[in-house]
Amino acid sequence: MKLLSFSGLLKLGAFVLLAWLPAGCSLIDHRTLPVVPSNCRLTSQNNMMLTYTTDGLLTSYGDDRYTYNAEGFVLTRLTYDRITASPYIRHTYQYNQGRLIGDIEYRYATDRDLITQTYEYDNSGQLTRLFYRVNGGALYYTSTYLFSGGKQTDFIQYDGNSGVQTQPYRFENGLIKQVINQSTAGTPTSVTEYTYNAAGQLLSTANETTGIYHTYEYIDGHPASAAVPAFKGWPVLSLNATSLNTTSLPAKDIEYRKDAAGVRYKYGETIHTYTMTASGYPLSDQVNYVTYNATGQVTNQGSLSKTTYTYDNCN
Repeated sequence: MKLLSFSGLLKLGAFVLLAWLPAGCSLIDHRTLPVVPSNCRLTSQNNMMLTYTTDGLLTSYGDDRYTYNAEGFVLTRLTYDRITASPYIRHTYQYNQGRLIGDIEYRYATDRDLITQTYEYDNSGQLTRLFYRVNGGALYYTSTYLFSGGKQTDFIQYDGNSGVQTQPYRFENGLIKQVINQSTAGTPTSVTEYTYNAAGQLLSTANETTGIYHTYEYIDGHPASAAVPAFKGWPVLSLNATSLNTTSLPAKDIEYRKDAAGVRYKYGETIHTYTMTASGYPLSDQVNYVTYNATGQVTNQGSLSKTTYTYDNCN
């Protein structure tokens, strides 16, 4: 049985509107990483190429193509079909006072707007609500974000189809402390507890109902996403500070379970092995896994994935 990779878990555990995040936090006791030039750019991830304007704005990423206005705000994203070389999805972005307020997804096959997302902000510019509609119809769901002193205190989601309102997260110091797993009717089924270090990095998760536990380890380095510029005016949201970090990389995810007697044992590991540039950007990320039985014997092992990267001006 293969385990979910560390990076995959972080993506599932964090709601991030923006794929490329400039914000970050520093690690405790991390070595001093070399200064990276401001024009450092990721140019490929496996077989996906990235290109930029002379000003460093992202113009293509894999099958996506971006256009900008004179002020540097992204206006459209076209996604192309690899076989026909024609666009099949178009995103159009709208702004007000320098903030993203609309994202309209158009499907060429049906000649209609499929998904419309609109954003509301408070006077300080903090995103407060996201409205999500499908096929131009009734509200599909609404997400509400509550903050105090610049730190998130609550997240409320309303399902327009079922009429169910949920509050799946409990926060502490701006970070998720608990994830309330719920049924489709909104009834709590289990709770996952999160712990962090002083820098806000995720250290462990625990679910006593399922009997599944994880611990996480890191190494110094810059994630490849830190070498891609953020879109101007877009909100940056994360329910997990680890996903915003730009000075460390995931190293190991250890999963524990309980045996028939209720004794916790190490069930498996996912392990990252990197080659890096001199400035600490990954050139390759090999992810392997090992699983064990309750007596500590290896039951399976192998490769989960390998990702390779290239850069300009990041050495």
